[in-house]
Amino acid sequence: MHLNERGFAVGAILLAVVLMSVVAAAMVLGNRGPSGGAGDHASKVNGATIIQQGTNLRMGFDVMTARGISPGSITFDAVANTGLFNPSAGGAQVQTAPATAQTAVSPWVYHSGKIVGVGTTAGIDYMVVLGKLRDTVCAQINLALYNSATIPASGATYAAWSTGAALDLSAGISGIDNRPEGCVSTTGGTDDNVYYTVTAAQ
Repeated sequence: MHLNERGFAVGAILLAVVLMSVVAAAMVLGNRGPSGGAGDHASKVNGATIIQQGTNLRMGFDVMTARGISPGSITFDAVANTGLFNPSAGGAQVQTAPATAQTAVSPWVYHSGKIVGVGTTAGIDYMVVLGKLRDTVCAQINLALYNSATIPASGATYAAWSTGAALDLSAGISGIDNRPEGCVSTTGGTDDNVYYTVTAAQ
């Protein structure tokens, strides 16, 4: 083999080694990237699903109030005439949150009580609430609704959100003031958030 041929062979081998190294590095980065990306994507999908479920329930309330049924008479069940999930009343479908969005199974609940900062200063307000949401999902919900991934602190327990306890969403609680919908943290700490959407404010 001539000298120039040997040089060409060595150069080809070195080029092949470099190309293999680049491909290997790309594969490593590729394996790292999708896991984080997949997690973000899953949180976005879960957040969008929850917002849509809230909208579905709220629309059921709208149908019932449009038929003359008062918000205080609406029940979160399939009872004839008053049940949100009764085909002849509200016609809403029972919504089940994505399992990966929550840290524990927690169904949608109907909250009725005064929500300071929503509607007028008097009267009972109504909303549907979904709890035990992961921080990543809660952040994506707020990002979709308000272009901010911040999770405001409600200063209330999950129990207060899931029952008829009075809640204060008025000025002074950053990021919650008068919002009819959103995801907030509870006093339960990390991954113990609630999404709410007001169905009727008075």
